Amino acid sequence: MGICVGVLASVFNIFNTLYINPGLYPNEHRIVRIADVYENDDYLRNNKHTNPSFYLDRKEQSELIEKIGYTSVGMGTITSTEGSAQPDFVRYAWISPSLLSVIQPSIILGRSLNNDDGIRGNHHVALINHSHWLSRYNGREDVIGKQFEINNRVVTIIGVTAKDLKLPRAFNSLSWKNVEIPFFVPMPLDASNQNQRGMAHNYGASFALLKNGVSISQIRSELEAIQLRTSVDYPNIYKNDQENGHRIVVDSIRDDLIRNTKNELIFLFATALSILGLGTINITSLLISRNQQRLQEFKTRSSIGASPNRLYQQVMSESIIYSSSGALIGLMFVGVFYSILKQLGLLELFLIPPNLRFDFTLIGFVFLASVIVGVFTNFISLITTRKSSRAAAIDVAGTRTASAGKKFKRNQRLLIGGQILLTFTVLGFAGMMLKSIIHIQKIDTGFSSEDVFTISFDLRNTRYDDESKRIFMSNITKNIESIPGVSNAGIAWLPPLKFANLAVEKISDERDYLAGSQRTIEAFVDVIDDSALEIVEAKIVKGRNFDLHDFQYERPVTLIDEPTASELFGTEDPIGKRVALNVTPSREANSNPPEWLEIIGVVSYIRRDNLIHPKGFGTLYRHYYNQIPPFATVLVKSQLPTVDLLKSIRDEFQKLDPKVAVFRKEWMDTILIRNYRTQRNLLFMISSVGGIALILSSLGLFGVIRYIISLQQKEVGIRIALGESILRARDTVVIYWVKTATISIACAMISTLIISHRFRNFLYEVDPKDPTVLGLTTLFILTIVYATTVLSTKSIKSLKFLQVLRTE
Repeated sequence: MGICVGVLASVFNIFNTLYINPGLYPNEHRIVRIADVYENDDYLRNNKHTNPSFYLDRKEQSELIEKIGYTSVGMGTITSTEGSAQPDFVRYAWISPSLLSVIQPSIILGRSLNNDDGIRGNHHVALINHSHWLSRYNGREDVIGKQFEINNRVVTIIGVTAKDLKLPRAFNSLSWKNVEIPFFVPMPLDASNQNQRGMAHNYGASFALLKNGVSISQIRSELEAIQLRTSVDYPNIYKNDQENGHRIVVDSIRDDLIRNTKNELIFLFATALSILGLGTINITSLLISRNQQRLQEFKTRSSIGASPNRLYQQVMSESIIYSSSGALIGLMFVGVFYSILKQLGLLELFLIPPNLRFDFTLIGFVFLASVIVGVFTNFISLITTRKSSRAAAIDVAGTRTASAGKKFKRNQRLLIGGQILLTFTVLGFAGMMLKSIIHIQKIDTGFSSEDVFTISFDLRNTRYDDESKRIFMSNITKNIESIPGVSNAGIAWLPPLKFANLAVEKISDERDYLAGSQRTIEAFVDVIDDSALEIVEAKIVKGRNFDLHDFQYERPVTLIDEPTASELFGTEDPIGKRVALNVTPSREANSNPPEWLEIIGVVSYIRRDNLIHPKGFGTLYRHYYNQIPPFATVLVKSQLPTVDLLKSIRDEFQKLDPKVAVFRKEWMDTILIRNYRTQRNLLFMISSVGGIALILSSLGLFGVIRYIISLQQKEVGIRIALGESILRARDTVVIYWVKTATISIACAMISTLIISHRFRNFLYEVDPKDPTVLGLTTLFILTIVYATTVLSTKSIKSLKFLQVLRTE
């Protein structure tokens, strides 16, 4: 019971620290995220954005909001003005000072942001996170007043947060999960932002502290009324918003924290409840068996004056003692379980890792759950025993009625059926998820991740012009290639799976454009050099790769992949044809003529944005000589250890320019794993719970079936005395229990099929009704029941049947 309660308590504590009581902010039960979702836009439908103009309207006009704040994520290179630290490329938070009045962080040094800091011109200040203060400034108390540069803008540190200040992300993306935000700078929002309306400006997140007693539905209705009032001044934008399926979403901060993993939490909780159910059934079965043996004791004590209430009190007192012992074991199990979760990094499944803690809530939950299970199982066992006792009363002839044994076996059959049902469900879903992981690992990504190291760098906001950037990228790849142990190096803007959804553009075929057609397709756009495809072993199936001669004569060329070629040209040969990016086929007088790119090669398909649920877009490749990327990634082919390789690459960057920051240093195998980490982590948890379920069920089935078979000795003795063979008697018992298990499995399969559609999103290319998984699970459970029954009936051969009958 301790293990069962420990499993449930562990999952409960995750749920508690993520949803019931996250403990991230004061008054978090009144904090909501306000977002503007556009149902007709994939990006804006899945990410909880809003724009500054909507935020300002709501701040000025809402009567139900006590405080409201705004935040957006910025990216850039940070360098110290003292020149003592290496540059870093970081994601930081732009925030309105009013956001801090919503979340109320504690400040241990200096001061917080105030309204004056949000005035344009006064906003060159920053708060830094506690961990950033320790790592970059060694926890020095004289950090207040220190300055650093972010994208060549000098910022002064005014305060340090007491602990890492976490802001829920607006993005539904693996790339943005659990990214540390080292510092926060004020974001000036004023009248100049009021005109930033429309979907193009949905780039931030808004959080509000509601007044006491205000419900989600009330604030949503008020916000819709505000939007309707302001639509009078912006009729065209309002009409465009409605055509694109605009709606206002208001989520409590607790719902928002688990929005990406709500189904996972429900799944884990249901699995933990199944484990507790198995434990409860096992305990109930054992208690019924134990109480059956104590019938004579109860009768004797009753005959000398013990009242039924006194007997009940004794049994319940025993159950509370046993339950308390189980609770202590459960708490120890929780500690072990947490350490395993942390070591394996399984908590990265969640948007913000739960702050798992041993507190009175957890301790109270463990003891309460243990006592409830103990009292419930004893109550059920006592009721069952009492009925059996009445049925077993001695009649006038002095013979025992047969109804007691029948009722006892019927109750035990029901308990065994429940065990099999729960075990089948847990093992079935664990098998489906295991099969999903196997399928995921067999996905043809279109590229090789073996021995490929990636390291990104940023040349924005630097002294480099476009030509200097080209020279820098050419030199850094040559220098890295010269490192002993490096076989090749190349440039890519968006390596496969590393930076998703950053560059999706519309492409038009030249013939369609000249014919006046409105036809365009969407595709990812990557910027590479002539080595990038070779490093990831992508195949050029037609035509050729980039060549420097293409750029000496300023010849705009491109490569496209097979899906893009098929969608644009069908079965025609695309080599020599021309396409353009983001063209508007309409013939407006002031429209700029498109830049046409000649197709020189066709590349095999590479999964770029998501390993499991790709959008299905093709890719168009440009060389960085034709288009300078905002930032770039060096792809390095090497078998050197990570530490040695990273040090050597850093040294080469330092030689070229010590002010250029590098970031996202990771092997491509790691990027690949990250794309199915959620499924992998969930599989590990479910498989662990499934293993516990298997052990509990096996022990429970073995104990209960063995005990019931021992009670059938009289029946077996009579049948053998009447001439039935020992082998036939044994087979009859085995067939009986296999038949019972088969009926239970059939019921379990029906229930599994009914609820399986709720967990379809966890599976990849596996049908929840998969016959292989269901068949193997059935075979596995039947094997356990058969083996248990055979082992339990071995003693029949050695029975002395006359002695058994005489004893009975």
